[in-house]
Amino acid sequence: MSIGTLEGLAHLDLDTLAWQPGSPPVRQPLAQSRAEIEKFIQSNESWVIEGRYTGLLEMAASASTEIIFM
Repeated sequence: MSIGTLEGLAHLDLDTLAWQPGSPPVRQPLAQSRAEIEKFIQSNESWVIEGRYTGLLEMAASASTEIIFM
């Protein structure tokens, strides 16, 4: 069970923002990903963002109270 589920937190999987739908997948423009991350953070008081996209995680770092790398 995930931390978000255990704590009842909103969850954002960066895979859903990093790639445009289609085959083969194409990276989503960073500006669009940034807008979606900002909207998610503003819409949720408590949240978890997971993924391994350093550039996208950096966008959320300033709004984070805790960062866990596994």
